[in-house]
Amino acid sequence: MKLSDVDRDLLRSGRLAHYRRNFSLIRLEHGFWGPILEGRDPTLLQVSVFVHEYLHYLHNFSTIAGLYDLIAQIRLSSFFINTVDKDGRSHGSLDLSEEHQSDLRELLAWQVAMRGDAIPRPYGLSRDRNTMHVKSIKRNNRDFMLYPNVVPVESISIDLEMRTNDMTEPCTMAFGSSCLTEAISWEVERTILSSDQSLLADVAQAVPLAPYDVARAVYTHLAHEEPESEVLVRIAILAMLSSAPGAEFVDFVGHYCRLRANHSRDEALEALTRPVLAVLKDQLQRLLDDGLALELRELKSRGMLGLGASFLEETCRKYLPLRTKNMFFELDFVRPGLTVSQLLEQLKSHPSCPVIEPSIENQRQQQFFWSDSGPSDETIDSLGAFQGFMQFSSSHLTRTAIAPTQGVRQDPCIFVGACGAPPASEFPERCAARPWENFMIERPRQCWYGHGVGCARGNERVRR
Repeated sequence: MKLSDVDRDLLRSGRLAHYRRNFSLIRLEHGFWGPILEGRDPTLLQVSVFVHEYLHYLHNFSTIAGLYDLIAQIRLSSFFINTVDKDGRSHGSLDLSEEHQSDLRELLAWQVAMRGDAIPRPYGLSRDRNTMHVKSIKRNNRDFMLYPNVVPVESISIDLEMRTNDMTEPCTMAFGSSCLTEAISWEVERTILSSDQSLLADVAQAVPLAPYDVARAVYTHLAHEEPESEVLVRIAILAMLSSAPGAEFVDFVGHYCRLRANHSRDEALEALTRPVLAVLKDQLQRLLDDGLALELRELKSRGMLGLGASFLEETCRKYLPLRTKNMFFELDFVRPGLTVSQLLEQLKSHPSCPVIEPSIENQRQQQFFWSDSGPSDETIDSLGAFQGFMQFSSSHLTRTAIAPTQGVRQDPCIFVGACGAPPASEFPERCAARPWENFMIERPRQCWYGHGVGCARGNERVRR
């Protein structure tokens, strides 16, 4: 199978499918995915791309780094709520006390330290599939004041060199969960595609080096040899089961290389895994009980967000026994000999991520779940409001503050093109740029995003 020019362009742009971190939603692009909704089996390329995005969702809700990121995002939204007026517009950080502004900056910085960068600086040649070499790795230590605790975090920065036939470009990256989750998803996608080498070669040429191959380049720099795909994935997953994923990855690679001097590959991986597994269940349980549940408590009381917030928490809890029983359960997607139909059955066996597909010809508001059963319509509506709320608050966050609504850049609604609510037909230009402008207190029927805006209004009584 060969890639069409359209699919190649979509792959390069990252627009075939997209998972928005902490939103619990995979967005599929119209045109590439139609056959799935028409009842036919997807192609190998379609299912490999979907699994790639599904793994992002999975790592968001079943790893320590992913859950910390989610908890941070929800806590940030609580700061945001205190800046939103009754008209659904935020006045920005200046509405907060100086103490809360300081807390907000620390929380944002902590989240950035865990995530690292998704693209190097400058971007330039990293879009092209040329060559990438890690020149050096630096460790950075910082204490974050996350009231009421001081949290020490070790982060990693890397110096890279991008090369073409006639050009070399130095660049830098902060290395964290963004690169690690892309590495895991890309290695799994590549393994799924390996049954069609021609297609795999086309796809590999269409996607950028960064962030997909950055973890592989870091491993190669440390080990002085290319990693086996499964080894890279397992070490990256182990690193994601920590609150300092970039630094843990570097440490795990070093430890693995030392173990390999006297042990087989499987023995070395087992030695890395054993101490993590010994404490994982307790760590995840505390994170869910003392972290996520507490942060979601207020949102559960805010009108339409309630059922959606509860659904999100329940989903995270469903992953706990899966992760602790089989720490690398995502490798089930790359068992040798799996057919497309078997991959679909494998997807159905896991907690399902909400999926939405825009349709230009027939606009509709629909989330579907790639499983044999899904939540009630009421829960889906609440989840849509929760996702709209998360996007509304996230669109106002910078690296250091909350921006006032009047200064927020364009951020198209995550449901644009798939929404049948009145604002979608009345003011489509708002949906495509500044969807919060569609919220009006007097409107009798809000869209999902509009309900999210309504539930974000500070101390105002929220609609139920």
